[in-house]
Amino acid sequence: MTDVPPPTVPIDDLAHWRYPAAATLMAELLATEAISRRIASPAYEVARRGSRTGLLAGAVMVDPGVLPNLAEAVEGSRRKFAQVQHVDCFVYASAEMNAFIAPGRSGMFMALSSTAVNHLDADELKYVLGHEFGHAAFGHLDVVAGALLADGTLGAADVSRVCGWQRAAEISADRMGLAVCGSRSAASRALFKVASGIFSDAVVAS
Repeated sequence: MTDVPPPTVPIDDLAHWRYPAAATLMAELLATEAISRRIASPAYEVARRGSRTGLLAGAVMVDPGVLPNLAEAVEGSRRKFAQVQHVDCFVYASAEMNAFIAPGRSGMFMALSSTAVNHLDADELKYVLGHEFGHAAFGHLDVVAGALLADGTLGAADVSRVCGWQRAAEISADRMGLAVCGSRSAASRALFKVASGIFSDAVVAS
């Protein structure tokens, strides 16, 4: 089936690409006393950093001399986002297809699992990179849902608020991934591979 490209709208038009409910849900989240108190706590910062420290312990930095194609893809995607001036990218060994982006000491750092690098084609990889850079552009890194929920102290209503915002944030990032890769088919294939864990080249999505 012939692929149909997404609408041609500039990537820096964040209002267009953001899922409509995402900004409202984030504002409500930050205005909730228990949640703002949790974000300000040392325990939140420990939880925010801790889950990623283990993953990166044995990771390798993406160097253009070693992984030129990946380095070019990361930098090419980064240049589309004025909000991201610098990113250090790492690959960590994992059987799961995953990626994340977080604030670093001199900009952003991104990590990709080895499975994502090994099993995504060039356009699928652009989708994943655009998704992660979208999180940074939309300001999602100010609130880390997993760290908010880590100690189980939030009440049911606040947990529901966090989960609702997290889903809206993921939809916004998905839309930005589509904007970057420019292919509905590639976006569909990447989403299917991430969700199903099926990495075969026989995967077809339209």
